[in-house]
Amino acid sequence: MAKIAKTMKEDLHRMKQKCVGKKMEGFKFADTKITKYASCMNEYIGRLGKITEYNEKTDEFKVEFKDDYWFYPAKLGLKYIAKESDVVIEEITEEEIDDAYVKMLKEEIEDLSAKLDISYREQEQMLSELNRNVERMKFHCKTVEDETGKLTREDVDYCANLLNRIMRNKFEFKPKNWE
Repeated sequence: MAKIAKTMKEDLHRMKQKCVGKKMEGFKFADTKITKYASCMNEYIGRLGKITEYNEKTDEFKVEFKDDYWFYPAKLGLKYIAKESDVVIEEITEEEIDDAYVKMLKEEIEDLSAKLDISYREQEQMLSELNRNVERMKFHCKTVEDETGKLTREDVDYCANLLNRIMRNKFEFKPKNWE
């Protein structure tokens, strides 16, 4: 499933890359998180411009008109590629593009969920080991106190440093305050 989403994402990316150099009509769109529509773009609605670059990170086309250039969301811009352009865009509907993004996002969520599950298991294992070692530390301190009649700061420091070394060696755990 991850391979399918990755393939779909790569196909969409390649399709958008193929659009560079093609003509696209200016169009009105709702603001996205990255690409904002400016009212002065109204005069470019329906006018042909040339797509000069595709930014994969922002998913935008840079479209140069005779007197200016503007950025358009690539996802929406696919529908406005001029018909005389020789780019081969099978009739892709916005719904199909949305489906591809949804599938891709679901895969990402599944991967992150699996990584989170692993993190929780590792955290539980680390906490379990820590609790066992804290109990050992308490036992050692109690034994020292019973045998010597007193518990010194050095005894507690020794136990705490021992606990720190155990956790560091077993889990590469490095407490912020223990250095």
